[in-house]
Amino acid sequence: MKKWMGSQKSGQIRVVLFLLLVIGCPYFITMRISGKVDRGTVSFLEKEKREDYRVLLSEGGEQKTLPLEEYILGVIPAYLSGEEIEADKAMAVLVRTYLYDQMVKKKTTILLAEELFLTYLSAEERKILWEGDFTENYQRVQKAVSDTAEEVLVIGEGEEKQVVYPYFHTLSAGCTRGREDASYLKEAVCKEDKTADGFLSLLVFQKEETLDKLAVLGYRQTEADFSEIRCEYGKEPYIERVILGDWSASAEDFQKTFGLRSTAFEIEAYRDGIRILTRGCGLGYGASLHMIQEFAVQGKSYQEILAVFFSAEVGNFQISE
Repeated sequence: MKKWMGSQKSGQIRVVLFLLLVIGCPYFITMRISGKVDRGTVSFLEKEKREDYRVLLSEGGEQKTLPLEEYILGVIPAYLSGEEIEADKAMAVLVRTYLYDQMVKKKTTILLAEELFLTYLSAEERKILWEGDFTENYQRVQKAVSDTAEEVLVIGEGEEKQVVYPYFHTLSAGCTRGREDASYLKEAVCKEDKTADGFLSLLVFQKEETLDKLAVLGYRQTEADFSEIRCEYGKEPYIERVILGDWSASAEDFQKTFGLRSTAFEIEAYRDGIRILTRGCGLGYGASLHMIQEFAVQGKSYQEILAVFFSAEVGNFQISE
């Protein structure tokens, strides 16, 4: 009975993670959706002690502060399902970079978990998730974090050194894309993403539902010829704008309003409404988490994996005591 109950709880956690990482991935997994990336120099952090870097969170009904590295231990298994340590190392660097970026921007060494775009699994949740393999999985992730201690993605040198914003997403639409305000992002081919589970998603919207959602986006007509909807591409297959007559909306606003998993989509009139086919999960910036695991299986080191998606350097960040 206990074994069955543990399995049931594990399944529940996996369902929750699926909802967070797949259904909600456009908003939670692509780390920053829009706006200028304001990168700060690391000089602020260099004045602080590493043991002061902490995250304040609620766990088991109590508020507690965790050392940054311990917090990272609980974030990695929320995003990666494989057992490749090089993938875990790559994820450790991405998460640490994000946390450093937030400390620099907020001028603090204590971050509030509720303000972070990250999912954290408590020790109890990890025990349920890993079931009988807890010790093995915990030791692997712990080693990944310790082996990459203080390593973050940076650009520049000396006083001009900056921590980058480490974009990542669940699953690309077959390639990643760059941003004008993030020159360190590479456009990487991710062919294995195209064969991953959940790569394609099809949604159908009836006429009234479509008009209601378009109205939220500023469309003022009470009728529409949905066969006239067209998409304006940026880097294919990602959409920049959706256009209908004199009205248009950004692809990201359209994606949010219609609850799409990606900005790589196609729209067509269907019956009296529309249907939308999406590819991938997320906005396509930075690292594809699926490809991180694929590259690790192929034998790439975590440095090689990160170099596929970022021109930034994996640097050992030394804190001045």
